[in-house]
Amino acid sequence: RIHNAVIQPESESGNFASILFTDLPLPTTKPIDFGALEFCKTCGICADVCPAGAIPTVEEYREPTWDRATGPWSASNDHKGYPNKSIECVKWYFSYAITGFAPASRPVGVCRRCCSHCVFSKDHKAWIHEVVKGVVSTTPVMNSFFTKMDRLSGYSDVISDEGRAEYWHQYLPAI
Repeated sequence: RIHNAVIQPESESGNFASILFTDLPLPTTKPIDFGALEFCKTCGICADVCPAGAIPTVEEYREPTWDRATGPWSASNDHKGYPNKSIECVKWYFSYAITGFAPASRPVGVCRRCCSHCVFSKDHKAWIHEVVKGVVSTTPVMNSFFTKMDRLSGYSDVISDEGRAEYWHQYLPAI
């Protein structure tokens, strides 16, 4: 559902697709199926936390499709995925960057809420997350349960604008 992000089983969803030109002979490999695309069919947390409404909800698109618009702000259509309104992400970013609410150092059009709230971007040090990822890759019947547990654990909470402003005024002593 997230535009132009690459989800990896051993990493997080915040890695963006890139092109690397090389003359090094590299073997062609097939994509691996670790359950992410199947999980996205029932999750939709990224769509719920997107402030721009650029990501389709589970109700809008249940199944990934080949039929997606491409453009300068859209992912390529060389794989199945979810259509999104990436231009809305860009508009949202610029409207808040101009008013000073978004850090200027972030890539254009990326507030990264979708990536940071993705179920596949949780800490690898907690053993339960490794168990969940193993089950997701083999047993899709548990996907909606894991989404509910993610929400109940507080991972999907979005901090309000007041909460963000308050954070920067805290006294945090150096260790």
